[in-house]
Amino acid sequence: MSHKPTLKKPQPLTAAIIAYIQAGEERGDAQCAGLRVRCLASGQKVFFYRYRAREVHEVASPQRV
Repeated sequence: MSHKPTLKKPQPLTAAIIAYIQAGEERGDAQCAGLRVRCLASGQKVFFYRYRAREVHEVASPQRV
């Protein structure tokens, strides 16, 4: 049986929260959807933005009349 990670209630990313993130942990910001911070094994913090692109409908090529 695999262990599922415990989901925490989203909180705004504050300086204190960012300072205490452990290696391998990733947190999202409650006030800015998509903004995330991840702590690498080295302890370095990496900020990134996760988003989903809109569906692009295929446009037909223009036809000559």
